[in-house]
Order: sequence, then structure tokens, then C-alpha cells
Amino acid sequence: MMQYCIALSNTLLRRDLSSNEISWTLEDDSASVFDAVTSLVNLQLSDNEIRVVSRRVFASLSQLRHLNLDDNDITEIHAAAFDAMADLREL
Repeated sequence: MMQYCIALSNTLLRRDLSSNEISWTLEDDSASVFDAVTSLVNLQLSDNEIRVVSRRVFASLSQLRHLNLDDNDITEIHAAAFDAMADLREL
């Protein structure tokens, strides 16, 4: 069962986490949250309470094309936060 879950997460293309009252700061240590879903091309994090987007949080999401951070409480975004996402088309 665990192998199936890992295989499934490696092929996940879209994840919608909007409106979940996520209130954490996207710190460098949070990068592991997305390490298992490196195939993501669309990530929806809108309508949460995210405050800070740090340098490495999206480092494993090199295939990401669409990232939605609308309607959050973001006060700081590290200058290199999106460097790993060469395919990013929409932010």
C-alpha cells in the first residue's frame, strides 16, 4: 500500500489546497512538504493565511507551471523563492 501511495504522489500533476486556512510560513524547512510531489505542474494555495515564502520552499517543484498564492497574508517573498521553477508561466 505504501509503495502505491509513493508512486501515486510521483505522478500527481495538480494539487488544490485553496481555502484550507493554512496559516504557516513557507520556510526553508517546509520544502519537504512538496518533495514527494515533484511532478506537480499546478499548485493552488489561494485563500489561506500564508505569510512568508522563503528561498527553498518550492525548490523541488521544477516542473511547476501555475502557482496561485492569491488572497494570502504574504508580507515577504525571498528573492530566490521561484528560481528552481524554470517552467513557471503563471504566478
